[in-house]
Amino acid sequence: MKAAERRAYADLTQALIERSGGVCERCRVKRGESVHHRKLRSRGGQHTEDNCVWTCGSGTTGCHGWMHANPAEATRTGWMVASWDDPATIRPIPLSLSLIHI
Repeated sequence: MKAAERRAYADLTQALIERSGGVCERCRVKRGESVHHRKLRSRGGQHTEDNCVWTCGSGTTGCHGWMHANPAEATRTGWMVASWDDPATIRPIPLSLSLIHI
């Protein structure tokens, strides 16, 4: 990663921390630790605030790990986005709200 890319990623991370107040955007309980790309980078996902969320855990632990271990449910609740979808048009549902059945 080039210096400019590292700086842009650091700026993105800071913006996500500010947006989330430093806590995981899914569970809203634990301290956030990592950036999750809702449209996966392997699917063309970009390093943007619309595409990224601040999560607890890593790609294998916490909410970040849950998203990767449960892609169908993560997609249904907006924490993952299909390659053909625009992350800006799909808002993720926080865990506290996804447990409410209407």
